[in-house]
Amino acid sequence: MLNAIHYILLGIISNIGQDFSFLREIKYLQESKSCIHIVNILDVYIVNSSINLVLEYCDFDLEKVIKDKNILLHASHIKCYMQMLLQGLQFLHSKFILHRDLKPANLLLNDRGIHYKININIFNYNPIIFI
Repeated sequence: MLNAIHYILLGIISNIGQDFSFLREIKYLQESKSCIHIVNILDVYIVNSSINLVLEYCDFDLEKVIKDKNILLHASHIKCYMQMLLQGLQFLHSKFILHRDLKPANLLLNDRGIHYKININIFNYNPIIFI
């Protein structure tokens, strides 16, 4: 199984000290494990001055699929993607979580089995390592 490691470099964000908004986002990811349309967080660990998150690896995002002229999206694909997106958003909203950066680049796709699965990335940091 392939995983993505996201890192957050801890440091002084402003003149008032640390920005701890990432803790809220980690909590949201941990609370969202029961939804198949939200990226799963597998582990959190600290190394030196960074927090590292181990997340499930997703093959690509919807933005790359849309921009790739070699991929033809049929109406059935779009309907399926929209249904998965709305189910994921319904789950988030039922937990009073509002996604503030919903865009195709944050809709991650997995090829697990026969069909693709959309995962909503609620964490806004880029992966650095795939293991």
